[in-house]
Amino acid sequence: MGNREVLQKAISELVTGDYMLLDLPYFANVGDVMIWQSALDLLEKVPHRCLYASSIENYNRPQLSSDVIILFMGGGNFGDLWVRHQEFRHRVMNDFPENKIIQLPQSVFFKDEDYMMQDIETFEKHRGEIVVCLRDEKSKTIIDSYYHNVKTLLLPDMALSFDVRTYCDKHSIKIEKGQGTLYVERHDSEAVPGDGGNKATGVTVADWPSMCSTPRAMYLFWIARKAVRLVGGDVDRFTDRCWNKWLKDVMLKSGIKFIARYEKICSTRLHAAVLGMLLGKKVEMIDNSYGKCKGVYDLWLREESNIEMK
Repeated sequence: MGNREVLQKAISELVTGDYMLLDLPYFANVGDVMIWQSALDLLEKVPHRCLYASSIENYNRPQLSSDVIILFMGGGNFGDLWVRHQEFRHRVMNDFPENKIIQLPQSVFFKDEDYMMQDIETFEKHRGEIVVCLRDEKSKTIIDSYYHNVKTLLLPDMALSFDVRTYCDKHSIKIEKGQGTLYVERHDSEAVPGDGGNKATGVTVADWPSMCSTPRAMYLFWIARKAVRLVGGDVDRFTDRCWNKWLKDVMLKSGIKFIARYEKICSTRLHAAVLGMLLGKKVEMIDNSYGKCKGVYDLWLREESNIEMK
């Protein structure tokens, strides 16, 4: 069974009723947007309705019953490295103390043990069922060892189900063999100092284009959002619509075109490596600061012929 089939089966078994989808990535990280699109594609095949969806910034507690399932987006932000996402989970759990929670596949990392203990206390106060899906063994061990009221499940990263060829056909994006080597190098809190020290001469070094410079579409969005606010319109609704109907595709197209130009991809970003693999490139993946990339590779990518850990 392939990664897409594994994820579809798990989502169908977990999402047994109407749901809300939270922590949508209204930001410029193409990898997170790949996860979002992949989740939407999988949920389309579930016979239940999404009653509410929002990013952290646009969240306003909806009036929903205790039988509505809460789905948190997957990624690599469970812990205190990207703490606003964890604090958002706490806020939603406080708003809906009885509801079933499903955390889509995540990696787990805590720098501060005291914060982790506080996080555990917050989870233990929740009266509804909690299922946390993990995409690597180390993360599952952390949750299993310390979060005693939580069920865990090992699942592939959601982006491993991303149907890149169907997406490219739909949006007329040409998949090419490409030329040269791209080294995708991150510069945030997950970067490893000096991890690009052996880059060869002639290799293109860059991060996601949407993270290196602000896309024109984002400037247009910000201008339009200011106009909506000035006339007293619903800014949150406008933002949701723009991201769902327009900006999500802008980010995905920019990421695919970025990767597609090259023949070989070396990447310190998990999802640039995954996208390169899905596009048929030769891929070398370099680990992040806490072992996230290797953890995903060991479980879900080791058998793929065109990707290896460096």
